[in-house]
Amino acid sequence: MEKSAKRNEPKKPEKRVEAAVSAELAPGAVIAGDIETLDFFGQGILHWQGRCVFVENALPGETVEVRIGKVKKNFAFGNAEHILNSSPQRLEPPCPYYGRCGGCQFQHV
Repeated sequence: MEKSAKRNEPKKPEKRVEAAVSAELAPGAVIAGDIETLDFFGQGILHWQGRCVFVENALPGETVEVRIGKVKKNFAFGNAEHILNSSPQRLEPPCPYYGRCGGCQFQHV
């Protein structure tokens, strides 16, 4: 009878064991690296400790300091805080609202 009683009990949620995230790739951390290419949304791609980091406001060939926003198991998202080595493709955006309204995301290219 004990076995049948256990079958009717609701299952407890399993504890999910996630991979340990290094202190350097935690939300709010700042890392530096070279942008390799762009993704389909225009975000720069940086590889850090075996993970892909998608970086807003970064171009291929730039060396940037990135503030990490969201971290997942195999990738992370961040925003370029400082551009240490600018790409020759970078332009001064003509829109005075660039970076604030979100309507002109690619004016820096």
